[in-house]
Amino acid sequence: MRIGLTAAAATLAALTACDDTFNYNKEHGGSVVSGDTYCDVQTVFESSCFTCHSAAANIAELDLETDAHAEIVDQSSAGGGTLVVPGDRSSSVLYLKAAGEAPSGEGGIMPPGPGLDATSLETLGAWIDGGATTDCDGSSGGDDTGSADDTGSTDDSGPAGPTPDWCWVQTMHADRCFSCHDAARNGYSGGGFDLETDPYGALVNATSSEMYCTDEVLVSPGSTADSLYFQQLDRTLGDCGEPMPERAERLPQEELDAIAGWINAGATQDCP
Repeated sequence: MRIGLTAAAATLAALTACDDTFNYNKEHGGSVVSGDTYCDVQTVFESSCFTCHSAAANIAELDLETDAHAEIVDQSSAGGGTLVVPGDRSSSVLYLKAAGEAPSGEGGIMPPGPGLDATSLETLGAWIDGGATTDCDGSSGGDDTGSADDTGSTDDSGPAGPTPDWCWVQTMHADRCFSCHDAARNGYSGGGFDLETDPYGALVNATSSEMYCTDEVLVSPGSTADSLYFQQLDRTLGDCGEPMPERAERLPQEELDAIAGWINAGATQDCP
């Protein structure tokens, strides 16, 4: 199901050091970075990882500069694990490598040598445990350029993003999915999928009816990595399923983040 890095990424598992000319901080992988948002994690990457994993260096074809979120979240590692499992640092190979606790077959500590300092490591872990979204409006403060207000001294002027709960997900279905998947049409293209009558029952812990995907769970509470529904919307599919919405652009990132937040929080029917 999960999209893997290219075959060349297998070298990441064996990579234990970069050339001595690379200028790592000798006490740890880079500058100390505190926080829990995606922007904080990007700062960790810039400080500690770009020497080997930037757009230019791209060692093991792992580019953490261009679009780190797409590169690591729900993506396969060289050793067969998942680089970042939203909501679960203990199952995220990227975090385990930075902590020096990578499973067998996943290579050595990253950054090479001392790894990350404890504060930067906790920043990475807190971001993963918080759902590994692209939000930059968390507890770390500082202004950002996203749509949601933050806790910094200069708040954004845009409206807050969608609320990651079941009521909003139902509204999203009505806006974006009912043209094919309401009670009347029921997936006219052959999916037989009704998101109007009992959408929760049709999605949560339900298996797909698509050819070649019959063993796949549509929404697995707590894990977007195991939810075919999310991967269809996020367009991170493996070898089964079709991107959704069909013949339309990918959903805006803030909507995908809200869906991921709902799933990773347990995919309940609660509407706070």
